[in-house]
Amino acid sequence: GQQRTAGATVRSQVGLPVSDMRKLLEAAAKAANLDIEGMSFRPDDYLYGNNRFWAPLTDNADAFHLLVVLEMDIYQRRTDQEVWVIAPRRPPVVEPFGNSRSAAVRLAIVRAAATLAA
Repeated sequence: GQQRTAGATVRSQVGLPVSDMRKLLEAAAKAANLDIEGMSFRPDDYLYGNNRFWAPLTDNADAFHLLVVLEMDIYQRRTDQEVWVIAPRRPPVVEPFGNSRSAAVRLAIVRAAATLAA
C-alpha cells in the first residue's frame, strides 16, 4: 500500500506516491538489466546501495543511460509543451513540461523504460 503520514499520502519529488515511484524505478532498472540487488529505495526518488546512487528521475546521466541502452526515441516540441518517449514496440509515453522541462523528460524516460520490464 501507499505510505501515509498524518493522514496524507507521502509523495515523491515528481508528485507520485512513494510506493508507485519505487515500483517505477525498479521496473526501469529491471528493463535496463541494472543490478539493483541490495539497493534500497529512498523517498527522494533514487535507489542506493553498493556505494552508489541510481537516480534517473533527478540525474540526467542516469536517465540518458536508460534512453540509450533501451534504444528509445524522444520527441519534443516547444509548441506542444510536452515530451514523447517511445520504447520499442510500445505506445508513446507523454509528459507535459509543467514547471521543469528537464524533469518531464527524465520522468517520461523512466516511465517508458518501465514499460519494457518483463
